[in-house]
Amino acid sequence: MNPKELKEAVGIIAREKNVEIDIIAGILKDAVREKFSEHFNVPAHFITVEIPESFELQIFLVKETVDEVEDEYTEISSEDAKKIKEDAVIGDQIKISVPFDALGRKNIKQLMGMFMARMHNMHREVLFSEFKKKEGTIISGVFLRKSGNAIFLDLGKTEGIMLKKDQSPREIYKQGERLKAFIREVVLDEEGRLHIYLSRTDPGFIKCLFELEVPEVADGIIKIRKIVREPGQKIKMSVISSKSEVEPVGACVGMNGVRIKAVISEIAGEKIDVIPHYSNIKDFVSRAMQPAKIARVLIINEEEKEVLVIVDDTQYSLAIGRSGMNVRLASRLTGCKIDVKTEKQIEKHPEFLSIFSKAEELFSARPESDLYQLSEISEELLVRLMNAGIYNIYQLYEMNEKEISKIDGIGSDNAKTIKKILAEVVEVVDDEAELEKVKEDYAREFEDELKGVETKESIEEEIQEIEYLTCPSCNYEFKYENQTSCPKCGVEFEFEEAEETVHE
Repeated sequence: MNPKELKEAVGIIAREKNVEIDIIAGILKDAVREKFSEHFNVPAHFITVEIPESFELQIFLVKETVDEVEDEYTEISSEDAKKIKEDAVIGDQIKISVPFDALGRKNIKQLMGMFMARMHNMHREVLFSEFKKKEGTIISGVFLRKSGNAIFLDLGKTEGIMLKKDQSPREIYKQGERLKAFIREVVLDEEGRLHIYLSRTDPGFIKCLFELEVPEVADGIIKIRKIVREPGQKIKMSVISSKSEVEPVGACVGMNGVRIKAVISEIAGEKIDVIPHYSNIKDFVSRAMQPAKIARVLIINEEEKEVLVIVDDTQYSLAIGRSGMNVRLASRLTGCKIDVKTEKQIEKHPEFLSIFSKAEELFSARPESDLYQLSEISEELLVRLMNAGIYNIYQLYEMNEKEISKIDGIGSDNAKTIKKILAEVVEVVDDEAELEKVKEDYAREFEDELKGVETKESIEEEIQEIEYLTCPSCNYEFKYENQTSCPKCGVEFEFEEAEETVHE
């Protein structure tokens, strides 16, 4: 093999594959060693390959010096060894130069095929490692071709695929067009083939676009808490600011809407609702239902996250949205099951509003908690503590680490962290009299907050007491309060008394 041609070929491969020449030289060495090992039918460690800077391949058979040769490929007589190395003794390893052409034309061709295959595999692994690190980011590519419902983008070093589910239904892609796409997943299949899955419908794509357009999002001052989307139709996104002076919705929208317009332009005019995140579920649901104006939000079941949203009749269609899309997205954004009723629907059965209000009072009737003063403890952990009946810092401080760890969803690591935070922020009162006073104040405060709350049983009794009748003449439904005629059409009712069954 011509050293000059080999050096040029390796240089071209290094530039094309963006791989260092030393790495390519190492792969070539391994391929040559294996092929010569196979050709001479000897273990690979009997073959040595050297590639100097000149790229003149040097191949050696390593033979052991012996008195009597039994294998000419792995052994050399003492007499022949001394011709190469004058002071050779029994057991010495002697390197015998072997010409590259000794392989023969057929084997050389097979060797080059083996080398190129390994280079391809190595390049694929390098690409996999490179693009795997870019998962969850935006990349730009050129639309190459369409195959079935999938389209392929040229990413420079390789291709990416965008499946039908990752294409926006409102977008039309043209060959040769440059597109931004979200790297959704990078995988190597069982056969070692690289697949880079791209998306323009993934919520992560929207998050990355806002990071590009809104510096406060890129810097982490504004956090995007959640994005829900019906691709090609509408997006709802909740945001929160870590700095009180930075208004999250305004920052995302920008002066005269310039920032959000840039994002909307990239997704072909798809609508975006940017909503401030609230820890108060009523406020959060109310804002999530925009553009509808909400009259009232009632929590029906806190554990199941069921809420009733009451709107004016003129706002009902806005609240529901086309094919129920607005309320569906709001439900996904807030994590609540949302039932929407109009004020007229509630007026028809006013007692329902009373019952729902009492149900809300029951489910929300727990004392206000001062645990939120422990800002270093996550909101999720604080909620778990309150669900376990711990509403104040004093209660929590009195518990040991083992007791805290047994609370559902806490665990030993979180318990240790909580105790550490308490130790830093809680000031211990040494005076026993003062301590007793603190205990009494806490007890009195929470007792007062729980007074007057109706029980679940009383609400259920009231529900059971409500009875409705339907007029057989005009089909008008009304609450039965011992009336003898229909309140609407005036027809008089006749009630048959149930016959008693006598058992002998």
